Amino acid sequence: MKTLEEINDLISADKFDDAKAAIIEIINNEPNNFEYKKLLGLCNINLNRYLEAKVNFEDVVKYNPEDATSWYYLGSCYDELEDYSASEAAFKKVLELRPDYAEGYKSLAMVYMKQNKFSKLMECAQKGAEIEPEEYIFPYLTGTAYMAQKEFDNAILFLQQARRFSNNNPQVINSLGTCYLTMGHNDKALEVYLEALNVNPEDALANYNVGSVYQILNQHEKACEYFEKACTIEESESFLVAWALSLMKIPKPDEAIEIYKKLALAHPEKTNYRYNMVLCYEAKRDFETAIKLLEGIVMVNPQFIMPAQKLAALYIETGELRKAKDIYDKIILKNKVNAEVFYQYAILSTQLCDTDTAEKILKKVIKMNPNAAKAHKDLGVIYLGKRLFDWAEDEFNTAISLAPNDLDIVFEYANYLYSIADYQKADEYYKKAMNIDPNSIVKTFTALNKLALNDLEAAKTLILDALHTAGDHEYILFVAGRVFFALKDYDCAKNYLIKALELKVNDDTMNLLGLTYFELGEYESANNIFLNLLNKNPKNTILLLNSAKCYEKLNNQDDALAQAEKLLDIFPECEDALELVRRVS
Repeated sequence: MKTLEEINDLISADKFDDAKAAIIEIINNEPNNFEYKKLLGLCNINLNRYLEAKVNFEDVVKYNPEDATSWYYLGSCYDELEDYSASEAAFKKVLELRPDYAEGYKSLAMVYMKQNKFSKLMECAQKGAEIEPEEYIFPYLTGTAYMAQKEFDNAILFLQQARRFSNNNPQVINSLGTCYLTMGHNDKALEVYLEALNVNPEDALANYNVGSVYQILNQHEKACEYFEKACTIEESESFLVAWALSLMKIPKPDEAIEIYKKLALAHPEKTNYRYNMVLCYEAKRDFETAIKLLEGIVMVNPQFIMPAQKLAALYIETGELRKAKDIYDKIILKNKVNAEVFYQYAILSTQLCDTDTAEKILKKVIKMNPNAAKAHKDLGVIYLGKRLFDWAEDEFNTAISLAPNDLDIVFEYANYLYSIADYQKADEYYKKAMNIDPNSIVKTFTALNKLALNDLEAAKTLILDALHTAGDHEYILFVAGRVFFALKDYDCAKNYLIKALELKVNDDTMNLLGLTYFELGEYESANNIFLNLLNKNPKNTILLLNSAKCYEKLNNQDDALAQAEKLLDIFPECEDALELVRRVS
């Protein structure tokens, strides 16, 4: 059996298991030897066996209720076991026995912190500070209590005091920096964190904190430098998450993907890491990989709406509209969805030319949210397409009253006014749209309205501006052709229309090019276009008349008469055709 001196030597050498075995042997022979039970409790604390230590010290204080040290260790055991009420009572007993014991005030204050008893914490910390006025922990705990109560000015005062007593303490610096960040004093927060980093460049938390400030300041290149250093020192989950976020902002999606792969492997239960990986692949426009990942996520958890919506969006991006519709059908069937999901479904239905479904769903959106301005606008577009002009007017007026400065709504309202030939009022709203965002599409439609108002120079200026920023857009090129045709600059019109057709073959563009060739005297080229269009629409009277005029100019009276007669069979009262027959007969 070992002596007390030998046991103390084992404890001094951190051989707690050996010391514990020797103590238990003695206690088995002397069950009421409370000094050895106290030593056994200390060994169990050092071995992190707090439940056993608690039993040891409960025995000791039952035998000797005046033993302040045992009460202190017992309070520590309760604290580790998260029995904060018992811990509070034990530390109060310590201070009752030893009212000048600063460590007791420190421990009791920390227990109050864990219980959110902030007023008691501050009172306790004040008493501790009276005993040890230069101990940092008391102003630190008081400052932390003020932080928890969102009284940041007071928190900063006490944290600054704590810092004077322990200048380089990372806990104090972190809390002080957090206060500055929360109050929006980013520069001060950065200054504090950089000072901590100067003291210890290998401090992972300090590197992370500096990176976090740069991230808030949208200086993501700088943020990545510090996040990378933090992760090199300590590969913390939160450090990796922050680093990946800034990598995406730069953007460096490939590097972000590698981090998300690591996080997803370490935390397979967290779907968000695989979802963020999807966003990276989407940023790379690697839709195939993004879709495969999302399909897996949606299959495992069909109730998770956000990945399903993203999958539908990617199907739309890749032109797989039916698959997107299937996704939305499942979302709506299996979940209680909000108005925004129904709205997206309505837009998808419109893209699939299923305007009846789109109309029904938009009405549902408006019933759920009467202030959904875009839903009113889109319903107005559907009514306009169905030539229900009064209903369309009601919806557009509602939309513009709800969101008078929303570009989509202002622009669509202007288009509606153009479609009903209210060109003056349309001009007013096109100008408003231009003030919000003078992009190339807005300029193009404004130019069309200027054509309708016969303000040709304004139309020319607008369309040339649109071409300057989007000269490869087929519709903008087509409108440019219309503008220069109206200006009788047929060579320019011809060039723009040919460029438009090179991008996309369109009957309206071809027809206008045919008219342009006619004005340029290139009658054969013009007639070839009209004949090509007549193959698809042989009863189009305008095309028949234009073809007849081309034959007339080419001195081919027989074919000119033949085309005119076809026209008159369809529309016997056509004066232009009758006049042509008289001329060539």
